Amino acid sequence: MEIILAKNIGFCFGVKRAMDLVTAHLNKSKEPVYTLGPLIHNPQVMEKLEKENLVCVSKIEQIKKRGKVFIRSHGVPREILTKLKRKKLKIIDATCPYVKRIQHLVNNLAKKNYTIIIFGKRNHPEVEALVSYAQGKAKVIEKVEDLTRQISGANKKIGLVAQTTQATEDFQKIISFFQSPLFQNKEVKIYNTLCPTTKKRQTEAEKIARETDLVFVIGGKNSSNTTRLAEICSRYQRNTFHIETAEEIDLKNFKRKTKIGIITGASTPEWIIKEVVERVKKSILGG
Repeated sequence: MEIILAKNIGFCFGVKRAMDLVTAHLNKSKEPVYTLGPLIHNPQVMEKLEKENLVCVSKIEQIKKRGKVFIRSHGVPREILTKLKRKKLKIIDATCPYVKRIQHLVNNLAKKNYTIIIFGKRNHPEVEALVSYAQGKAKVIEKVEDLTRQISGANKKIGLVAQTTQATEDFQKIISFFQSPLFQNKEVKIYNTLCPTTKKRQTEAEKIARETDLVFVIGGKNSSNTTRLAEICSRYQRNTFHIETAEEIDLKNFKRKTKIGIITGASTPEWIIKEVVERVKKSILGG
């Protein structure tokens, strides 16, 4: 048997930056350190951080003592930032720079009275934050089929952006739609806001899925980018399993499998990857 481990694995740039920031503050801060919502979408990492005294809250009202509050890597709605400032909390912004760029783009488009089309999951924190910067001028598109219905009422100026973790193939379909003759009398600005690392991982996931007999995609079940990788792998390899930890691996899956692929989401830590690889190796050896 052979294990094919993806080259693009572990923390992405934005997640590593957020983790480095919070770790540094946890090590030296005498004040409470909060995060509003999970800093990153990985339950095991969040559990570890909470043991190191990071306090994860879902609402501002749960913050009872003065201290530092981290803005998670996905960003938060603009009105939340305003409320945090009013509470006179020390804000440390761990928003991914790629996400921050889209927030600025959306804000500028809104100021110029563009209808802003956001391709992404409506209830994802990144998209919720983007909508807040659109000043009521955003329309969220979750799938290509929604386009015709959702763009009704759009003015002559349209700006298109995407959630950083959306599939490249799907976003290209959205772009093609807005480049059709239907919009020849409108001004359409298209911004490719997909994360470059995400695109590399998606391309590699497809390649590995095509070449293997079984694929494990490691990452939080609440992680959008990991779920996307699992969806891509499933198109080409029906033996695709989205797991969070090594304990989820069923040894029965290894019967008659000669090539096993291992892929990870952008919030998956090195120690979990190592545990999965070791369990797969042990299973191959019949342990």
